[in-house]
Amino acid sequence: MNSGAAYAVNTSDTGAGGITSPDLSSVQSHPKPPAWLTTLLGAALVFPWISPLGGGPHVDMVQRLTTLACGGLCLGLGALACGRLPPRALARTAAHTTAAAWLVAALLSAVMALLQYFDQVNGALADWIHPSSAGNAFANLRQRNQFASLTSIGLASLMWMAQWPPGGLLKRWAAWRPPLMAAAVLLLAAGNAASSSRTGALQWLLLAGLALWWDRHGAHDNPHLRERLSPLVRWSLLALGLYVAANWLMPLALQVQTGQVPLS
Repeated sequence: MNSGAAYAVNTSDTGAGGITSPDLSSVQSHPKPPAWLTTLLGAALVFPWISPLGGGPHVDMVQRLTTLACGGLCLGLGALACGRLPPRALARTAAHTTAAAWLVAALLSAVMALLQYFDQVNGALADWIHPSSAGNAFANLRQRNQFASLTSIGLASLMWMAQWPPGGLLKRWAAWRPPLMAAAVLLLAAGNAASSSRTGALQWLLLAGLALWWDRHGAHDNPHLRERLSPLVRWSLLALGLYVAANWLMPLALQVQTGQVPLS
């Protein structure tokens, strides 16, 4: 093997069929960017989705300027990272940080939407969450279809993150990973249901369909996958089930709390 290779493989151990098993202890770890860089990048990706800023000569002007500023910050941070990381590590960092940021934005927006849905945006919260009437939920995106699409982006990010191999923080929190992911799916489902968006419902159906198609397509290459559903499909089916349950239960909860039937 080339002495300049990034890692060496120990072929002394062989598995069934004579397949060599690499010695993962010899694999060099991926270069990691500074924590401050990924934190700033994540914040710049999250803030446009949850920004409470508004006003100006046009109702959307401040929001657009905020998004433009955050986009410029992302480009600047990307330029800094180019000088610190090789291309593959840079792409990996950008993809992982973006997925995590979109999930955080979707979860925070779902919390805002539930507060709006149950008419709990008052006092100090009114400075940070756009006001709404009971039964109407759109977080700080001010449009329920856009908010529902954000929950779909969050669900897609979560489904991809579920495939990440355990390592670092994921390894230390391995026992808590399934319940935390289930709680995140429940929050996203409740937020999407609160939006009463047909667009959101269609997107979640499409995500489940894509997950099932990918699962069956991959099963042709691996006979062991034909007899069981992959984690990707299980998470997508759980999301659909929780979404249906939330659509049934949340209007009942709103009626009990306020006596008001939510708008559809």
